[in-house]
Parts: sequence; C-alpha cells; structure tokens
Amino acid sequence: MTLCRTSRSVAGLVLSLVLTACSVDEYEQPIRDFSAATTSADKALGSYSQIVVEEVTKVRRAEASARPVAVQIARGDCLGDSARCRIVILRKRDEPDPRLLVPEQPIPTILSLMSEIKKYSDGLQAIVTADTKSKVEKSVDSVNGNLLNLAKLAGSDTKAFGNFATPAGEAVKWLFGVYIDSVKLHALRTATRNADPLIADAEPIFEEAMKQASNVTRDSLAETVSVRHDAYRQSESDADLTSLLQAAKTYDAILTAKPELIFHEFRLAHANLTKALNNDKVTWDQAFASLTVLKTDADQLSNIVSDLLTAAEKERS
Repeated sequence: MTLCRTSRSVAGLVLSLVLTACSVDEYEQPIRDFSAATTSADKALGSYSQIVVEEVTKVRRAEASARPVAVQIARGDCLGDSARCRIVILRKRDEPDPRLLVPEQPIPTILSLMSEIKKYSDGLQAIVTADTKSKVEKSVDSVNGNLLNLAKLAGSDTKAFGNFATPAGEAVKWLFGVYIDSVKLHALRTATRNADPLIADAEPIFEEAMKQASNVTRDSLAETVSVRHDAYRQSESDADLTSLLQAAKTYDAILTAKPELIFHEFRLAHANLTKALNNDKVTWDQAFASLTVLKTDADQLSNIVSDLLTAAEKERS
C-alpha cells in the first residue's frame, strides 16, 4: 500500500499547501498500530522499572535483617514538617551517604519520556478520529504541547517547530470530506516531522538511563544468585535448591529481555512512520514491519516482567 499522492480541485485552484484526495482509511491503521505499539512499550518499561525497585529492595532488606542496627530514618525525614519519610541502611556508623532501604525510582527520565511519547501517540490517534477541522486543530494543539515537553526532557531545540496551518482556504470548503482528510494528513505529517528529531535526541538519554538501571538490577540479582547458591551448597536441601533455581530464572529472564532495545526500536518505527506519511522512500509495508517488531518485543518484555513480579509477590507471601 502506498500513500495517496496530491491532487488539485477541478476548479484549478493552485494551493501552496495542496489538498490530498486520499481517504483517512489509508493512514488510519498505521497510526492505530503506532499507538498500540507505543502503549506496549510504555507498559513494558514501566513494569521493568518496577522490577528494578523490587529486586534492589529485596537485597537491601536482606542486608537490613542481617544488620538491624544499621537501619535508621534518613536525616531530617519523617518529622512533622518534613518533605519526605525514608528509611536508610548504613554500611558503617556515621556513614555520610547511606543507601535507601526502598530505592527511589531508578529510571524516572525513561518514564517521563515514555509518558510524553504516549500522550503524543494518543494525540495522533485523536487527529485521525477527529471529524471536523476544529477538532483536528485542538488535537494538534495537544500534540504540540506534548512535543514541547518532550523537547525539554531531551534537551532539544524547539525553534524549528512548524506551526500548524490548514492546507486550504475558504474556497475549497465545499469539498468537505476531502478537505477534512487533507487537514488530518497535513497535521499528521507536521506532527511526525516535528517529533522525529526529538525522539532521536531522546535515544542517547534513554540508553544511558537504562544502562544505569540495568547495572543496578544485574548487581542485585547476581548477589541474590550467589547468596542462594552458597545456602544450597551448605544445606543441599530441596527448599534452598528451589530458591536458587528461582533466583537464576529471574536473573536469566532479565538478561535475555534486553529492555534497552525497546526505545531504539521505537525510534526506528517512528522514523519509518514519518517517512511513509511524507512519501519519503519508505513503504507502508516497511512501516508496518518496524511497528510489529516494536510491539512484539515490548509485549515480550511485559510478559517477562509480569511473571517476575508475580513470582516476587508469591515469594513475599
């Protein structure tokens, strides 16, 4: 399938921003698929962030149980006028930088980026389903707001943003159906062109945050496997063997999930969507293929993390 090309009205109007004669059906499915893939990616990364906190907390609770005198309220916390209430672990007395027993969210930047991107994809979907020019413009205003927030998170320059403008003037309003579709397509093209460099700018930020989160998780899980292996070697009991196998399974699942690939795949999928919408040497088949890869891997990561969270809940009970 190829995106329909531009045409001019029978009256011979020469428009600086041309009308498109295509139906919304031709680009509705790609936008719907993009929204679904983005939702999957957002869910997967949110769940991954949760398992990071779960696993690190588990190790620190074990440390706290072994050394209860090393647990105390963070300095200045939990008072009547405090802004926070947190518990910390001290590796030695009077430690200047104690660790939190329940760690802060390790990848807030990732979650913030994905939140704005999710709102952006929802905005594209709203443009597609709008049935009047005013609804399209309202959706575009919302998308532009999300893109400005995304630009701030990514440290991007917003000066190059193109302002939304309707692709035709009063003279063509008689061609109502085609006119509305033209407004939608113009809006989608403008929005994706504006978003694409921002998403590219966000990728290295995402990769660095994910690298840090992955390192924390791997260190924590490796320590858990080591401790349970030592316990089994001493006891050789079925219970300790089960615990060791569960720890190894959890660690192996995290190692094979490769959450760091999700945003890279998202960037490629969005780039292909942008090019397909703008007739830039990418076919809809190529755009669909990249969206399928993204959604499949995001769903796989979601399922892996969901299983890990379920196992963690059973272990606590």
